[in-house]
Amino acid sequence: LQFDLSYTYGRVWYFDEPESTGLLIGNQDSVDQTALVSLGTAEQDRAINMRGFYEWQSSDYDLSPDYRYDRAGAEFGVRVVESLRFLADGGAESDLEESTEEGGLDSGYWYVGLHWTPDSRTEVEARYGNRFWGDTWSFRLSREVRFLTFEASYSEEPTVETRALALGEFMTDRLADAELGSHHRFAPHVTVVADLTDAAEPV
Repeated sequence: LQFDLSYTYGRVWYFDEPESTGLLIGNQDSVDQTALVSLGTAEQDRAINMRGFYEWQSSDYDLSPDYRYDRAGAEFGVRVVESLRFLADGGAESDLEESTEEGGLDSGYWYVGLHWTPDSRTEVEARYGNRFWGDTWSFRLSREVRFLTFEASYSEEPTVETRALALGEFMTDRLADAELGSHHRFAPHVTVVADLTDAAEPV
């Protein structure tokens, strides 16, 4: 078994006073926190692997209502053939369309998907599911070429804007709800990592 516990703390400070523009108040100081605890199988290449987890997010503001989000669930993976694994996960999460302040586990969610490893250097994963806002999907492609690792991914997650500043979350586009003050994050992401040690030739 493998047990993981993580906690992240971040703050945003503005030198200017908060600016009010209609329903929204901009440039607010905030304290942003995230905690995650999980327990699951350590070997990911087993015929069956699983993981249970609980995630907590909190953002406290000077003037606006605070933000709370919780999620608890379980993930399962079953090897269909050597290169293909069936994925399923589900649980409960906060319904941010009902309240962005209370947190709790008010709404069920689920995902199903496939994880494909055609060779030792390539991984492809795709998932489709349902969250509190409706249908959702994610995709990830990873490919190693010599001393480079190329990774492209797309995911949809709830968040608030100050978490991108305080905790370094990547957010390229968002669907904003001015009344609730919450966002769904639609995040395409591409990274290229170079491992120069593998490229060095012995003299």
